[in-house]
Amino acid sequence: MHPGSIHRHAQFYADAANGTLLPKFMLILAAPAGDDLVFRVLTSKPRPEVPACHHGAPYPSYFLGVVGGLLSQKTWVDLRRQPDFDIDIFAAGVRKQVITPAGQLSNSVLAEVLACTAASDDATNAQARKMRDVLAGLR
Repeated sequence: MHPGSIHRHAQFYADAANGTLLPKFMLILAAPAGDDLVFRVLTSKPRPEVPACHHGAPYPSYFLGVVGGLLSQKTWVDLRRQPDFDIDIFAAGVRKQVITPAGQLSNSVLAEVLACTAASDDATNAQARKMRDVLAGLR
């Protein structure tokens, strides 16, 4: 797991109607050594496409377009706050194949997503700092 990697989490959230565990795609934005992962979820629910980095209503997002592979529809990064993901729980999910690799963003697209997400209102100061550290390493 490294910045720009996309993973499918087969049991990310519970369905409100019946409690069934449902999948979500996750984009890793920062993975500092010995620390928890900064991530955001991906969505195919339509959001603004222009500009790609959208901080307004109804939902802040970054438009990725059609990523390819398992992400065959238009896809957005949902910029709403997510708690950092415990690295040990993530690793256990990978070992159990509950979390599986699903793609990788190019460094140029990752840089745009990092800048947009770090500037979002929902990024904590710690998350923004970690994302800007990754961004600085890409430049």
